Amino acid sequence: MRKTVVYARQSLDQEKQKNSTEVQKSVCLEYAHHNDWLVHEFYNEGEKSARISSIEDRPVISKLLYEAEHGEIARLIVYKRDRLARNVEQYLQIISSLLDSKVEIHFAADNEPPLQTGPIGEFVEVLLAGLAQQEGENIHRRQMQTRVFLAENGKWSGGSPPFGYTSKNGHIEIVSEKREIVKIIFQEFIACWGEDKEMAEIIRAMKQHPELKKGKFPKDTIVKIISQPLYKGVLIQRLQGKDYPAPKIRYDLRIWDDDEEDAVWNEANRRLRITCPDIDKKKAKDSYQALLEKKIKCGICNTEIDKMKILEKKKFYYYCDCSYKVPIQEFDEFVFNKIIAHLKELAQSQIDELKLLLIRRFLHFSFKKKKKLEESILKIELDLKRTMKDIESDPSIVLSVQTLVMRYKDTCSEHEELLNQCHRIENTIRNFTHFNSIDAISFSNFSFDNKRDFLALLDWVVCFKSTINFLYNEGEKIKKGV
Repeated sequence: MRKTVVYARQSLDQEKQKNSTEVQKSVCLEYAHHNDWLVHEFYNEGEKSARISSIEDRPVISKLLYEAEHGEIARLIVYKRDRLARNVEQYLQIISSLLDSKVEIHFAADNEPPLQTGPIGEFVEVLLAGLAQQEGENIHRRQMQTRVFLAENGKWSGGSPPFGYTSKNGHIEIVSEKREIVKIIFQEFIACWGEDKEMAEIIRAMKQHPELKKGKFPKDTIVKIISQPLYKGVLIQRLQGKDYPAPKIRYDLRIWDDDEEDAVWNEANRRLRITCPDIDKKKAKDSYQALLEKKIKCGICNTEIDKMKILEKKKFYYYCDCSYKVPIQEFDEFVFNKIIAHLKELAQSQIDELKLLLIRRFLHFSFKKKKKLEESILKIELDLKRTMKDIESDPSIVLSVQTLVMRYKDTCSEHEELLNQCHRIENTIRNFTHFNSIDAISFSNFSFDNKRDFLALLDWVVCFKSTINFLYNEGEKIKKGV
């Protein structure tokens, strides 16, 4: 038996969506009850982003699509479109898969229009999905602006706090039992440290302490704890690759109670940098996230560049084994802006072809339906003329005339509505003469996630196994990005 199911998903931000899945479930069950449907199963995705998570990273929707493909689902009820996805490409992929599996799709929210089908409907669905994506991006942007504001003013901006702290209602505070463990880690690191010792050897010696045997403290965790400035009240938060230091010391977050004991932090970090000299380089590398790592090849030896090095006063480079290098941020910006310029030029040069493509995509079936309606109108008119001739000799055919008149009115009304829809779309396509939106795209006004998504979309839509070459000049060096 094919079943009726409900799907719900909650945003990652629980504070802004308390009981979201329960509300969705309640509305969807009420919708099913109103239509006399029995709901067989409730699919709860829980906390999962539908803006940045792929379908594969969402196990519940993946299971639902799998069961639909195998004929187990007849009907799906969802609160709103944005619960399925806040990404146009992903939304259309999900809807297409469900419709191919002959699944009825229903949206239960009062203000959510029903699923649109047919060529005009597909166009409408793209617009509605685009609005959901734009809303998601606006929410994310507002959240990031709020987090940056909090970080700039020395307040906790969210996320997982460092070891020894807990977060509650937008604030962090020290966990008293973990405070003592942090102190032990610093004391044991100093006691077990030796200039000729490797980090692994130091950690093995530290774990002889009974308190450190209880927990899992691998090398990366120990390094993060020792190098964490929050333990002496210095709050530095990283958002979108940028550090935001608090304007003043947070005395309420200090692990040590006085300045003298801050010397423990300073001494431990001095020794850590002797044992792990690359720690500052790693932090510097993290300050800018490379977009083109493993996406470019050296223009001299044609080797794929999959690593970065820090040279010349902490400036980052894509670095090839043949010793040629490219400054990372400048090269990312150069390639990004080249792609935008190329897309702008390409779009403008082929705008007539794009218009024809849009007409074929969104008006072809409408024109066919328009022709059929016109043929129906003509046939009804002929039937009316023939029937009207016979009405004097046979009054009983009045009902037939009334039926024909009603059919004629309904068909003409449908024809007129279709003409209006076609006219609106034709006008939109006709007025589509330039690409102002592309002009607004630049390297500086995109977040790292936006840039990465843009390049991924380019890989999927435009490039697809093809090769693009860019020449980049820095002094006498010439580099080629492939």
